[in-house]
Amino acid sequence: MLPRKGAPGKGASGKTDSFSYTRVQTGLKNTFSAFLAGDPYWCLAHEHTQKTPGTKPCLQFLTDGAVRCARCRPQTRPTWIGYVPLYREADHWPILVIVHESAMDLLHGLSYPAHVLVGRVDDNSGVFVKRSDSALSFRTENAQRQRPRDISADLLTMWGLPELEEWLMSQGRGARPAPLKSTGEPFGPMTQAAAQKYTPPDDQGGAREASYDAVLDRLKNDAAKLAPATNGKHKPK
Repeated sequence: MLPRKGAPGKGASGKTDSFSYTRVQTGLKNTFSAFLAGDPYWCLAHEHTQKTPGTKPCLQFLTDGAVRCARCRPQTRPTWIGYVPLYREADHWPILVIVHESAMDLLHGLSYPAHVLVGRVDDNSGVFVKRSDSALSFRTENAQRQRPRDISADLLTMWGLPELEEWLMSQGRGARPAPLKSTGEPFGPMTQAAAQKYTPPDDQGGAREASYDAVLDRLKNDAAKLAPATNGKHKPK
C-alpha cells in the first residue's frame, strides 16, 4: 500500500493557477460559458499590427508619463481594452480574454464568480462577456479559487515589457500576488509585508508559496532576537 495520498486543493499547495490569453472563435455557435475569476483589468492599449505585433498596454498611460511608450505616435491612438480572467465552465481551466470598450456595458455589475457567456459574433466584432441566463453557481474545492484572483503577475508575463517591470520595482510596486499559507488562506497584513520583504522578487509558483510558509519560522526567530530580556513581569530564562 502506498504510504500517503492527498486531496488536490487542500493542505500542501500544488501549482498556482496561471491565466493565459485564449482566442475566442468567431460565430455564435462557438459561444461558451465560464465563471468570472476576478475583476477585469482595463487599460489604454495599442492593438496588434503587422509592424507592431501583439496587443500591448500603453506605457505612458500605465506609468502616468514616467516611461516613454515606443508605440505612441501622432497617428496611432490607443484604445480601451479589458483583460477578463475566467474559469471555463467545461473544464475550469483559467483563461484570459480581451474585450473592447464597445462591450464594456455587458460586464457592468458582474463580479466574481458570476456565470457568463463568452463569444464573438463575426470577424468585424470584438469579444463579448455577458451574464448567462442560467446563472449557475461556481463550486470548487480548490482553495485558491475560492476568492477573486489578482492577475497582475499573469499580465506582466503576457505583456513581456521589461521597462514596465523595472519601473514597478523602482516604485516598490512589484506585481507579485498576496502571499498565501499552504492551506490557501491569506496571511495577515503584517505577515504579508514581512513575507514580501524576505522573499526574493524572482520567486515563482510553488517555490514562492513554499517560501511564504518558511517566513513564519523566520519571523519567530527574529522576534526572539528582538524580544527584551524581561518585560517587568517575568524573569528571563
